[in-house]
Amino acid sequence: MHPSCEGVLGPSNIKHPIESRVLDFPINRLLNKAMLLAHETPDQEAADLVWRDKSLLGTRFWRIRCRLADWTQEGYGCLPPSLERIPMYWETPWLSKLRPAVTAYDRACRMLGFPALEGEFKALVKAVAITRTGCWVGDPVPIVLLLDGEDKTAGIYLDGNRRIAAAHYFGRKTVPVVIRPDRCFTLADTYEAHYGTFSRGDCDRWFAHVFDRVTDARR
Repeated sequence: MHPSCEGVLGPSNIKHPIESRVLDFPINRLLNKAMLLAHETPDQEAADLVWRDKSLLGTRFWRIRCRLADWTQEGYGCLPPSLERIPMYWETPWLSKLRPAVTAYDRACRMLGFPALEGEFKALVKAVAITRTGCWVGDPVPIVLLLDGEDKTAGIYLDGNRRIAAAHYFGRKTVPVVIRPDRCFTLADTYEAHYGTFSRGDCDRWFAHVFDRVTDARR
């Protein structure tokens, strides 16, 4: 457990907290911002490759970091089916942080900076591998927490992609997360939070999709 954790996630300590809390959260109930489970992410694939001393050039990790792919493409995201509107990255009914349109200059800068990013990732994987039990490196990660009924929870992590991938690769089952009151949503909250940019039907689809995905992970 991370030193700052107040406990392990459970119905009694998760329902609409009135202040921020740090808890250990099961990785198999977390999605990244592209709605992928940890083992499906480009970061997880990259963790395996760097551990085996393989180059990341041309991989999904390289393509997504250089903005040559996006969450609408297979292998890079898993959006809810049958949406009335396909949003830009990153826009959801709960939170949004839209990126400016990619330019050739932006891609070139990212490609030039990729070797340094790859080197940092290699160092991270080696640091996690020291324990061989998926130790946690760094601060707890912020999440969007979704609540369905009395005891169903799921999270979308907003940071820590590479740290989660490395920890999961070496067998860690939980990660320390920060849960903030303004980032906790029931379905009713989801209807209120979308600010008119998502239809009620799409809110239903997004909410159900997250729980369908994490349920699949437990089978």
